[in-house]
Amino acid sequence: MWAFGAVVYEMVTGRKAFEGQNYSSLVTAIVSADPPPMPPVWLDRLVRRCLAKDPEDRWQSMRDVTLELRTPPVAEQSAPVADKRPWVGWALAAVLAAALVAVWAFRGRSAGGEAIRFTVNPVGKDGFVTPPNTTVGVPQFALAPNGSAIVYVARSPGGKPHLWLRSMADTAARQLAGTEEATHPFWSPDSQWIGYFSEKQLRKIPAAGGAAQTLATDIADSFGASWAPDNAILFAAGANGISRITASGGVPTAVTAINKSHGDISHRWPHFLPDGKHFLYYVRASAEHHGLYLGSLDGTPGRLLLKTNFNAIYAPPGYLLFVEGDILLAQRFDPGRLEVQGEKIVIASGVGKGSTSLGGVSASATGLLAHAGIMRHSGDLTWFDRRGNPLSRVGARADYLDFRVSPSGKRLAFSAVDEKTNTPQIWIGDLERGNTSPITFEALSSISALWSPDGERITFRSTSENIGLVYQQGADGGGKGRRLLTFEGARAAGISSIAVTTTDWSPDGQTVLFSAPSQASGFDIWAQPAGVEGTPARFIEGPGDQGHANISADGKLVAYSSNESGRFEVYVQTLPLSGRKAQVSTAGGFEPRWRADGREIYYIAADGKLMAVSVAQGLTFGVPRALFQTQYFAPALMESHYVPDRDGQRFLVNAPAGDGSSPAITVTLNWAAGLK
Repeated sequence: MWAFGAVVYEMVTGRKAFEGQNYSSLVTAIVSADPPPMPPVWLDRLVRRCLAKDPEDRWQSMRDVTLELRTPPVAEQSAPVADKRPWVGWALAAVLAAALVAVWAFRGRSAGGEAIRFTVNPVGKDGFVTPPNTTVGVPQFALAPNGSAIVYVARSPGGKPHLWLRSMADTAARQLAGTEEATHPFWSPDSQWIGYFSEKQLRKIPAAGGAAQTLATDIADSFGASWAPDNAILFAAGANGISRITASGGVPTAVTAINKSHGDISHRWPHFLPDGKHFLYYVRASAEHHGLYLGSLDGTPGRLLLKTNFNAIYAPPGYLLFVEGDILLAQRFDPGRLEVQGEKIVIASGVGKGSTSLGGVSASATGLLAHAGIMRHSGDLTWFDRRGNPLSRVGARADYLDFRVSPSGKRLAFSAVDEKTNTPQIWIGDLERGNTSPITFEALSSISALWSPDGERITFRSTSENIGLVYQQGADGGGKGRRLLTFEGARAAGISSIAVTTTDWSPDGQTVLFSAPSQASGFDIWAQPAGVEGTPARFIEGPGDQGHANISADGKLVAYSSNESGRFEVYVQTLPLSGRKAQVSTAGGFEPRWRADGREIYYIAADGKLMAVSVAQGLTFGVPRALFQTQYFAPALMESHYVPDRDGQRFLVNAPAGDGSSPAITVTLNWAAGLK
């Protein structure tokens, strides 16, 4: 009906109803402007109803339009219709012909017209949000199967992450109430429901709005889900296989099993194929066995389809879509024979892939494709005094994940995202000379470097060969790293994910502390011997998540962050652990750090201020004092944001550059046009 009105307007006036310099401005005109009036008034009124913004306000059938054309205008009721409207006949013929043209044009466009692109930007300056278990992330979004809308995760300024729904008929998105802390949204096949994860639960919510419903609980470290036409839902979590549950909830059952002989770490990112019985999923495993697999609900063992480090999705009219480098590729896939065919075809560049092996891509069943680049958080490492005055910058602007100053204060170890590979690697910098050089060159990522007490060695977390390990090697980068935490050791300890983050090296050089999620709870703090491979011991546990463990210089106290109370606070326990502890922060806090002499402890408060607390004997602490404002308000267990100098007079802070971290989502209509 809308196309009919647009064609009639152009036929009568000789100009288009809506115009723009490019596609974005054209879309803006369509959704926010009205065409200039045209004569006669009665036809203008008829066409404007065809072009109404709300489909409910338009004519509901061509019969209604025909009846309107046959009805004389009110001002002309006293005169014969033939005398006052001599051109009604050709007008009726014209509009009916126009209707046929519009239908033909619409069908032609949907069948094989040119691809058209536009962008979707996040709500608020904080933009899109990555899940908490990623070091490098892509926006979380999903197209409705019928192409009517896109859902994404974004944080409003100062707020929590929520689901936001953007209809393709609107320019604005609306927040879905009750979806706080949402991650990894996905759709029901009929586009009526949106599934998502939140606070260790699998949930669903009506796309039209309403109350969210919980389908499953105790889901730590989620890695995506997919919804089949028969209301089966597949989901992935932790170091486990793919599980199945019904859309009404219940007890999950295993569909795939971890193959220890293949070195499987976890199965991730399930994606149903059109038959609703087979599905794609990614297996993070040893170098020989990792890749994209084909699974089946009947329990048939998975079959390797593609050797890749990332997931893939199926998109009509018969393609697999996946990312290599920063290139989005398509490859023919026969959903009947379940086989990959033909050569890879380049679809787009600048497409991101996350450290959890997730590519930034989604597709509808109606020819829409959405993709986005990686989330960049560029910053400047800057020294500040205790009043928050900037003193000097260190190194170049980069996407820093974590950093530590050496015991001598002369060198810096940091993790930054390599712009060529989009993977984080570890670098060592000379603070006096200003030069830096990488010491890791992994295919995936290396993060959270720590200095040994003597400054001669470092430990770090690496996903070499798709397996999360803790390594130790010389700080000069020479020699081959020695594995400390192995996959076998992590699994024996009950660690359920490779989301391992090293946090401190004990002053005696004997123990490395790290945080990681376990199968029994959230993130706990673990202790690993620093010299040999072995099974780690759980060091600090409790309800909720624990992280940022930092030991005082005398080795008698350990500070850490925990949300056991419902929000993150800073706590200190005595060493050896005795169960005695004290809460240091008073109104929320995270990421504690000790001054070198142990007489002061620092942390970031819930309002983003860097706080200082004096330390007396034992577990006696002073009143927290605000030093200066930072731009960090939420804890990130896998990142670090500041480091105090030895005397506590300066603080090296990763100061956000303010140049934006949220890439736009590019949506392509009729994306497969021109593919052979």
